[in-house]
Amino acid sequence: MSRDDLIQSVTYLASPPLAGRFPGTIGGLLARDFIAGKFSSFGLTPGFLPDFSQPFPTIFGATANVVGVYPGQDPVLRDQVVVVGAHYD
Repeated sequence: MSRDDLIQSVTYLASPPLAGRFPGTIGGLLARDFIAGKFSSFGLTPGFLPDFSQPFPTIFGATANVVGVYPGQDPVLRDQVVVVGAHYD
């Protein structure tokens, strides 16, 4: 991800249409979908469900973390993984 890509991503996630990304809101769902799309474009695999989500309940309603996995590439460490998560609210 380039510096410009990062700036564009942060600008979008902080934009008025996402309205703070509060859990269970349209803004939160848009942010989650955006991050999941980025994870997919980076070559990560979903950590739990096919859409990269890890749902959980809150007092505000259901929401989800975004979790991607990058498997180890080194033959000695191939069973090791890096888990990438996004807390976006």
